[in-house]
Parts: sequence; C-alpha cells; structure tokens
Amino acid sequence: MPHFPSQTHTFYWREICALRELGAEVRCISTTHPPAGEVVHSWAHEARDQTRYLTPVSPAAFLRGCGRMLTAGPFAWARCAELTLGLDDGGLRSKVRLSALVPVAGILSRICRDEGIEHLHAHSLGDVAMLAMLCHELGGPPYSVTLHGPLEHYGPAQRAKWTHAAFAICVSNRLKQEVLSRIPEMDPSKIEVVSMGVDTRVFCRHTPYEPPAQHETWRLVSCGRLHPAKGHDDCIRALSLLRARGIDAHLCILGDGPARHDLESLVESLGLASAVTLAGAVSEERVRHELAHAHAFCLGSHDEAIGVATMEAMSMGLPVIVTRVGGVPELVEHESTGMLVPPRDPQAMADAIERVLCDTALARRISDAARLRIEQDFDARRSAEVIARRLGMLSTDASVRTGASVEAGAA
Repeated sequence: MPHFPSQTHTFYWREICALRELGAEVRCISTTHPPAGEVVHSWAHEARDQTRYLTPVSPAAFLRGCGRMLTAGPFAWARCAELTLGLDDGGLRSKVRLSALVPVAGILSRICRDEGIEHLHAHSLGDVAMLAMLCHELGGPPYSVTLHGPLEHYGPAQRAKWTHAAFAICVSNRLKQEVLSRIPEMDPSKIEVVSMGVDTRVFCRHTPYEPPAQHETWRLVSCGRLHPAKGHDDCIRALSLLRARGIDAHLCILGDGPARHDLESLVESLGLASAVTLAGAVSEERVRHELAHAHAFCLGSHDEAIGVATMEAMSMGLPVIVTRVGGVPELVEHESTGMLVPPRDPQAMADAIERVLCDTALARRISDAARLRIEQDFDARRSAEVIARRLGMLSTDASVRTGASVEAGAA
C-alpha cells in the first residue's frame, strides 16, 4: 500500500481485518510513511505499528536488496530491465525512475523470503504494483492488484502490471471494462468486480432514521477530500439555493485538502459562514456521529470510482443525493436507494434535496432501501472473501457477491 495508514485508507484496514477473520496471516507493507499529522482514525496507531516501510532505504537494507537481485540471476535482471527500460508507454524520465525501483523490489523480495510471505496484494496500480511485479521477477511471490480509479491516474507499464498479476480486483464494472478496452490481451476471468465496502456492523443506526420535522433545521452532511473534483462547491451553492427558498439548512463537510481556502472564500462570498461547517480531517467515530444526526448526505463529485463515503452514509440509512458519474450508478439506484443528479448542477442538487426531505415517505423508503443495498452487496468483508477464495482459503462455491450481483443489483 502507498503511505499507509492515511486518512482515506479505512477500507484497506477493514479488508485486512476481514482477511484475518477468515484465517489469513496478514503483513502490512507500505512504500512510504503517511504524511505527518494526517491520520486521526482510532485504528491508525495499531496499523502503523504493524506496518513495514520500504522507504527511506537504509544502507543496510539497500545492500540486502542488491544481494537479493544478484541471487536472482541474469534472466531476472534482463526481465526487470525489459519491464522498466523497455516500456513503450513511458518517456526516458519514467524509465529511469522505474528502474530505480528494482533495488527496492529486491528489498521487498528479501522481506517476503524472510517472513514466509506467499502472496502480495497491491492496493494501487502505481509504484506499489510495479514493486510487486518486479519483486515477483526477482524470485518473490505471485501478486494481485486492486484498481480503485481510472487507469490514467496510475502511470505507465499498465499492460505489464495487469498481465503478470495472478488475479485482479476492480471496484466497479465500469473500471473492469476500461481495463479490458485498454489491455485487450488481459484474461477477463482473472478480473473480479467487487467494490470497496463498509463494515455494516459499525456503520449502523441505533435509532430509526427520521426526516426533518416541520420548521426543523435541515442537517446536511458531505464527506470527502477537499479537492475541486469532489464538487463540494456545488453542494455549498445548492445550500445557498435552499436557503434562498426560505429553508433553514446547514451543511457540514468532513475532510481536508488543497481546496479548503477556495471553499472558505466561497462560503464567505455567499454569506453562509453560519450555515456551513468545514470540519477538516476527522475520525471515523466523528463521521458516524455526523451521519447519525444528519437528515441527508450530498456529494457533488465530478468523477467517482464508486464512493466509499456514499456507502457509509447509505449503511447508516441516510438518504443520499449524489452525482451520476463513474461507477456511482452501480451503487445508487435513482429514486430507490438514493437520488442521482448531474455533476456541476447545484440547481438539480438543491431540487433533489428538497424533494426528498419534503416527502417523509420517500425519505424513509430511501433510508430503508439504502441500508439493505449495502448489506446485500457492499459489506467490507466481500473483497476479503474474494482474495481468500482466489488464494484457495475458501471453496470456489462460497457465497461471495461480486461482479454479476453488483451489476444485477444496480440494474
């Protein structure tokens, strides 16, 4: 994993815990340390204590990695050179940078040998997958990958990373089709479709969902990194439209990031300082608290692989108003398990929020259906079950809802 445990890595930890429940002995390896001060989750310290970090590389570790490279032999050296310097989809700078990963892959291979690691699962198609592939070429174990977003985000050498993997997971059908379109030689049977998920035992309500009573303040919540692509500005503008209609509404945005200053300026310019809370990076416990006390969840993403924050809100039985982008329609069925609106359209978002919260029967029906949808197809244990089955820990007829059921559930 890259820079683990970071603020957005809750689903990694859920998968790790689920694998352990299934009987796997799991080791955590991260390419780098997480940014200082970013992690606020209660499980983060335990995760950090369990994680082995590949960088920065100490002189002793570098020598051990080089030793592992030497013992791998000339054929392995040639394969690593072909996979890095022989890229057909990267420039000279990329080739040099990736070739510098070979000694680090030697360190990883040595760790795998010393600790008896039999399989590597890479939670990124960037450098993490490159290291897993090079490690395998240097005599390390087979590897698999999970794709969380569009391939264009993960750099060169995608064809090699995918075709050399023992198996792969895509978090949505849309991403699987992107992989098969871009890498036609990839065997479709090696790709499972199973979303990132939610621990439904933790993200659950203790009291029934209640829409806002007459004259009660509408409590809206959004959650996600403060980045322009998340569309938080559209949620703020939608709130402004609701208040212009005489609706007393408040929006709490959970998360932090580079767009914070721009959002603060927007809130100030719209005169919403008392109606918008930018809560910053918060713990999982705070996320659950806010979801439990909100009337609706909204997110204006311009693109989204599928959306863990939306899943968490649905697991809490909260009506969600989200954009029809990426793999989101595989999660949210319009007017059944939530409301879908076009991206970059604050008017449509405001209309959908008003429609749901003014219709108590609709709000309660969506609340119930949203929770059931997550329980059936987006429990966090499903990805762990897929990995365990692929590794021979579960029988092939074990009940695991992946690709076909996700697609059918969204139809």
